[in-house]
Amino acid sequence: MIRITNTAISHWLKIGDKLGRLFKTEDKDEGLKQFCKSEYKNDWYHAYITYKVDGRFPRIVNVR
Repeated sequence: MIRITNTAISHWLKIGDKLGRLFKTEDKDEGLKQFCKSEYKNDWYHAYITYKVDGRFPRIVNVR
């Protein structure tokens, strides 16, 4: 039977934690995307890209 010490367990948990943080993807623009989705509805991606590229939001033009 294999005996695992508390030090070994702690070591492997730290490695797992570091690997988890390495492969974790954080979306830093999630708030911006939510704003664009709520304000621009179906054109949210266009508004998002316009803001990222030009630094401004597009004007809303209702054509109906």
